[in-house]
Amino acid sequence: MKRLLIENFYSWSVFSDGRQIDFNGHLWVREGGNVVIDPVAISEADLAQLKELGGASLIVVTNRDHARMTEFFREETGAQVVAHEEDAGSFPFPVDRAVVEGEEIVPGVEVVHLPYGKSPGEIALVWPNLGAAFISDLVWGGPSGAFSFLPDEKLANPPRAALELRKLLAYPQVTTILVGDGHSIFGNAREKLLECLVARDDIWLSS
Repeated sequence: MKRLLIENFYSWSVFSDGRQIDFNGHLWVREGGNVVIDPVAISEADLAQLKELGGASLIVVTNRDHARMTEFFREETGAQVVAHEEDAGSFPFPVDRAVVEGEEIVPGVEVVHLPYGKSPGEIALVWPNLGAAFISDLVWGGPSGAFSFLPDEKLANPPRAALELRKLLAYPQVTTILVGDGHSIFGNAREKLLECLVARDDIWLSS
């Protein structure tokens, strides 16, 4: 796995030929139990490293299209699965805990609900004290150093989905944004997200 610039964060990836981008799994190593986010297929070496780092006690699935390798990771680690209550019934496996807007999954990480996209229960995650956030599907990291929206035809209501991202702009301390798809941005990420929003011609932002 790759060590990230945020302390105790790791990621691993698989390349999507169809999308021509990386799909990313993330691991947050923490006292009280590690957290895996949207796990993708993983090599034996990376899985061994994950177990050496303490395995996982929670798997956060951020939307119904990111179930990915959740069942495999549950079997390998014994972790409980967490998802938003509006997506909890959409998976081919049981969700152990359903969360809602503003809830802390564990101390230090907050749930931000992003409806109107591909999935009614899509969530982002924010670590206010670390100045970091995670976005799963509504935007992806690309081209490198920028964010792009998913094609509008994949979103339930593109303008409203875009405006939901203002919730993340409300965290001025966020400088790093990790993504489920594509390249994460370390430093100046909030400004890059704002640029992505401003580029749309179907919404208006006052600042």
